[in-house]
Parts: sequence; structure tokens; C-alpha cells
Amino acid sequence: MNEVITALQELRDKYDRLASVYERYPDDAAIAALEDKAQKAEALERANEALELDRNRYREEAVAARNAVKELEIVKQEVEATNALNEHLLQELESHKTALESRTGDTCPSLTKVDSETETEDFRADIAKRTQRTEIKTLKEVVSHVKNYAGSRPVEEQLYYTDNDIRAFLAGMSVSRLLILQGMSGTGKSSLPRIFSEAISGFNRLIPVESSWRDRNELLGYYNDFNKKFNAKSFTIELYRSSKERCQPIPTFIVLDEMNLARIEYYFSDFLAILQEPDHEKWLIELVSSDMRTLPMELPESVKAKMKREDPTIYAIWERIERSRQGDLKAETSDEDKELLTEYLDKLGQLTGAKSLIDGRKIRVTDNIWFIGTANRDESTFEISDKVYDRAQVVSLNRKGVSEGTYTPVNKKYISVEKLTALFQEAIISNKHRKAVIERLDELDAILMEKFDLSFGNRIVTQTINFAGVFTAAGGTLEDALDYQISTKILRKVITSDDEEALLELQDAVSAYPETTRLIEKRLKELR
Repeated sequence: MNEVITALQELRDKYDRLASVYERYPDDAAIAALEDKAQKAEALERANEALELDRNRYREEAVAARNAVKELEIVKQEVEATNALNEHLLQELESHKTALESRTGDTCPSLTKVDSETETEDFRADIAKRTQRTEIKTLKEVVSHVKNYAGSRPVEEQLYYTDNDIRAFLAGMSVSRLLILQGMSGTGKSSLPRIFSEAISGFNRLIPVESSWRDRNELLGYYNDFNKKFNAKSFTIELYRSSKERCQPIPTFIVLDEMNLARIEYYFSDFLAILQEPDHEKWLIELVSSDMRTLPMELPESVKAKMKREDPTIYAIWERIERSRQGDLKAETSDEDKELLTEYLDKLGQLTGAKSLIDGRKIRVTDNIWFIGTANRDESTFEISDKVYDRAQVVSLNRKGVSEGTYTPVNKKYISVEKLTALFQEAIISNKHRKAVIERLDELDAILMEKFDLSFGNRIVTQTINFAGVFTAAGGTLEDALDYQISTKILRKVITSDDEEALLELQDAVSAYPETTRLIEKRLKELR
């Protein structure tokens, strides 16, 4: 019995253990969950492996990128070194160029460059295009054409001028090579020569004047004693280009913008002097004095042998100059000897330089050139002197132009300097108002002498006669022509007078001239 009980107890214990194990054994739901987790774990494992692969790839790419940056930095340093070398080589080249130029007789290399530019096919084509346009045949046609050309431009470019404004500009060209356009800002002073030149297929060169200008060098340029070269300013370059034979048939305006920012008599004195010279062959401006002409630093052995054989005296001069350059203070050479050597080398073709310069150092002011100065009156400008006014023709633009609503669209036309000059001469010679102009100016002169103790010279009388001839030939009236001249050239001598009684008498004498009358009335109001 005891054995049965013991066996039963063992069975019971085994049952309890099995029950305990069974209780801990997962059910179907738990097993399914575990299987799901196992699948997810496997998926995560696979994803982790993929991420590990990506990480390794990215690590490799990062290493490659860092290497590329290092290589790029090396390339950058190499480029910088190459650029520095190129800059050095360019400097060396420029130095050699300067040295080469100094070994030639080219005193004005910037003008020599113009020689090359004006021989190009593009430049020749431009000249041909201008000169082959429809020709303008009369002064009246010039006025109507310029007016319509300005007024019919695209909206943003439209400019409006009266017939008399254009007539005054045109007539001014006939009596002086220097025109001064004065008036308020915004009246189109700078635009008038530009639009005028465009309409007639001319050239227009704008040169801004600076307040720091004190002498002719500011306008023309400087001679550099170190390299023996003349450094031409833009004005001189444009003057030289305009003087080229190919350009001479074409009217050219060189505009000195805001010309009274500096004293005109200081920087423009050479031109004021020559423009009153009746012989145009004497219209020469000296750029470089005779003792500044450059001689070559070296000569070919063949040239020296030829010189020694043909002209021992000239060769001796060359030897002395060479010794002087080497420091021999006793080897002095006179200016006369240098000039002899210069002439000799020039004949041999050993001197280079700007072809159109006279004697290698003088620039010619040709008949196709007009100088146009714009002038404002404010605290930043200088008063224009009588000397300048007497030699110039003044055109006043006192109010902004307005549209007249009658502009006919036109293309550019052409008038040559020769044709324009012929029309001017014809108008002046056939001027039927000559006697009337003289009589009216005599009357005015008498009043000025009596009331103001002032007079005007023969130059103004001649200018007014010729101005009136061209102005009326261009369709204007004698009264308007005289009004222009009296108000701009004569009245300015007395308009600052404090003598009210004298001004009133003068007002009565000029009542036929609206602008002159207006200026006198303005002065009388100031006195009252």
C-alpha cells in the first residue's frame, strides 16, 4: 500500500510539474505574436544590414569628397600661382612694350593707335554709310529735318526744339567755331549738338570739363619727361581722329560739357587764339615742343654704317648723344644738332609716330570741327569772360521745349562740310539785310555810348551781319536774328547797370526784340 501511495504521490507531483509547465507554455495567440515579433526582428536585422551598407557607402563618399576638396584646394592654389605668373608676365610684357616704344621716335603713341583704328574696314564702312545717305540741299531743309528728327524719336528719346533754336545753332556755326549753349538745366543744351549731329550724319564727341582744370594740359595732355611720350587726353584723341582725312568731309562737334566749371581762358586759351586767325593753315596746336621730340635709343648697325658713310657730321651727333646717354657729361648736344639728326632719321624712316601730326608734334584743327560748350549759371560755375563771349557764338535755351504735335518721322540724312560751308557763304554773300543790320547796330551803339559809356567792336558787327544772313536764309526773320545777337552778345555788357533811366531808354530802343526786352524788364524789376 505504501508503495502505491508513494507512486501516486510521484504521479501527483509530476502532474503538478506538468501543469506548471503547461501554464507557462504560450497559447496560440502568444505564439502568433512571438512569430510576428520574430519576423519583425528579421526585417529589422535586414534593414540594419542595409543601413550598415549605406553607412559604409556614405563614409566612403565622405572620404572621397574630402579628398576632392583637398584636390580642389591644390588646383585653386595652382590657378592662383598661374594667374600671378600671368600677371607678372603681362607686367614684363608691358615693360618691354614701354621700353620698345621709348626706343622709337613715336612721341604720341595714343595718336598712332588712332591711325590704325581709322584704317579698319569697320571704320571705312561707317564713313561710307554716313556719306551715302540722302543729301540735305538747303539751310531750311536742315532746320526742318533736325526738328522733325528730334521730335519723332521714340518716346523716351524725344526732344523738342523751336525752329529759331535750330536756326540760331546753325547760324552760330557760320560765324564761329566755338558755340556756347547756355540756359537753365533741363532745356536740352547737351542734347542739341548730339541730336543735330545724328540728324545730319555727323560726329558728336562729349568731353566733360572738370572743376580742377587750371591749364591746357588738363584738356590736351602731358609730356612725360621720363619715357619721352605725350600722354594725350580724350579731347586730343578726339580732335586728332576728327582731323583725319577720311573724317574731314563730316561735320564734327566736340562738346565741352559744363565748360565753365573751370575758367575757360585757362584751359582753352590756345584755341581762343587760333580760332580768330583767318588763315586756317595756321590753326595748329603744339602738343610737344621741338626740343622734346624723341630720338630712338638704338639704331640698326646698317643704318649707323649708312649714316657714317653718307653724313659723318650727323653720325658724330649720334655718337655724342650715345655717349651722353651713357653718362658722359662732356658729350653735350645742342637743340639744333638734335633737330638735324631728327630730320635725317625721319627721312630714313627711323622715326615713327602719328601720321597726321604736323612736324611730328603739332595737331591741326580742321574745318570740319566745331567746339560746343554747355554752360550753367550757379554757385559752382565761373562767369564767362568778355574775351570768350566775343569769340564765341551764344545760343540761349531759356525754356524747355514742348511738342508742337506736327513731327514727321524721318531717317538720318547727310550734309558734307563742303556743302554746309557753301550754303553759309551763299547766305552771307546774298544777305539783303546787311544795310539794315548795320543801321540798327549803329543806332544801338549810339545809345550805349551816350547812356552807358560802352560800345561794341567790329567783330560783333561782322558776326551779327553774317548771323542774320544765315538765320534768315534758314527761314527766320531779321528781328529774331537781331534779338538773338543783341540779347546774348551786346546786352550782357549793360544788363548789370543800376541806371534805371538809361535802361528805360534802351528798352524803348529795342522794343521790337522780345527776348532783349524781357531781360531789360527783369533788370528793372530787380532795381525796383
